[in-house]
Amino acid sequence: MTNPWQFDRIQMVAFIVAMVALSVFAARTIERRREVETEPGIVTPQGEVDSKQSDGQGGRGGGGNAIGKDSKVLGGKGGKGGSHGGGHGGEGGGGDAVGEGSKVIGGDGGDGGRSDGRGGMGGVSPLKKLSPEELKSWGLTGNEGYGQGGRGANSAEYDRSLKALSFLSAEYALQHSNSQMIPMPGVLMPPVEWVNSRLSQMQETFRVELIDNGADFLLRPMSQQ
Repeated sequence: MTNPWQFDRIQMVAFIVAMVALSVFAARTIERRREVETEPGIVTPQGEVDSKQSDGQGGRGGGGNAIGKDSKVLGGKGGKGGSHGGGHGGEGGGGDAVGEGSKVIGGDGGDGGRSDGRGGMGGVSPLKKLSPEELKSWGLTGNEGYGQGGRGANSAEYDRSLKALSFLSAEYALQHSNSQMIPMPGVLMPPVEWVNSRLSQMQETFRVELIDNGADFLLRPMSQQ
């Protein structure tokens, strides 16, 4: 603007054209390098879409481009889809590591909420899953604090149903002192046949269905029985 080099009009026009052309060239170069993986960098995607999920869609694993010698990208895992028609899993974190020795570590995506109202698990930092040797190879000591995503909130109806199940657990324990109940998320579960019988007597609008080989349970509205 102040023309400290005392360019004439032709020089000024040529200078502006050259600057614009250089900006376009730099932007296009960066864009093309993002489209392809550049050696000798290493990209380590840590997660893909969970193909085993038959219900809510799993989130995509994070990734990126490693540009420069000894650069690395550690993508976060995509979150699981919510069980039995639940929500979409969160996307795993990632990014581009640009420059020699640069590193990007992406966080995991949180799990989708379930169809019965239970909130999904929060995403885990990839650093929590690395060994001390791996952490040191990334230039860390292993004593750093690592972030953790919070669990999604349950629906009000799910929390109400869980309280009803906790009441039945206490009732069953009083009636069957020598029987063992199965620890499950948020409750000690009596035999599911007994639970559903009592829910029917209580005129509750949901029933319990065991899933994951009896390691977890799903709350089914009566309309889906």
